[in-house]
Order: sequence, then structure tokens, then C-alpha cells
Amino acid sequence: MAMFAKTQEDAAERVWDKVKKQLAPKDGMTHVLMINSFSKFVNQVFSVEDKYTRQIDLILTNMQNAGYQILDVKFNSIQGQGLTGNQEGFNTLIIYRSKIPIKKTRTTGDFQAPKEELERILNE
Repeated sequence: MAMFAKTQEDAAERVWDKVKKQLAPKDGMTHVLMINSFSKFVNQVFSVEDKYTRQIDLILTNMQNAGYQILDVKFNSIQGQGLTGNQEGFNTLIIYRSKIPIKKTRTTGDFQAPKEELERILNE
């Protein structure tokens, strides 16, 4: 089973490499990202869908570690997918916000967003 887990994690890492190139700049606005995935080939028992769970969790974790706030995750499944029609297709919509970069001022030690970002927010 560990071999399959490693394969799933490797696949998730490859998807993450593509995902991070698609992430919006850190502008404080809300953005979406659609991920498409498939279930395990044999998925006929009541259990945790570990392939999907491992892959989506890695993407969500990496997004948060990169400074993005996950606002919502929406999910849809479609039966009869894949080459043989025996898999379930998963569509996952991740709604996220890119956090405004905040820096610590040297003089007061207070945290503040860059002046341009504050002006943009106030003018919206």
C-alpha cells in the first residue's frame, strides 16, 4: 500500500507544480482554481478515498503554506469516467484569497500593508 501512496503523492506534487504557476498574484482579491481528478481504479467499498484525499490535501496545504487563504472547496463527481468508464471523475473548485503582503516597519515594529495596497482597498 505504501507504494501506491508514494505514487499518489508524486502525482499530487506534479499537479502542484502546475497549480502554483496558475495561482493569482497576492493582491487580496478572491480567485478560483479548478482541479480535475479521478478515483482509484477499484473503488467499490465504503472507505476513505485516499487517492483523492491525499492529492487534494497536498494542494490545499501547499497553497496555505504559500500564503493563500482557502475560503471554500466545492466538489462534484461524475460516474463512468476514464478510459474504461469504471472511474469516477472529481471536479474540485477551490475558492481562495491571496493575502496582501504585510511587512513589519522598522521604526515602530507595527505590521502594515504596503501603502499602495491600502489605498487600493480603501478606494474599492
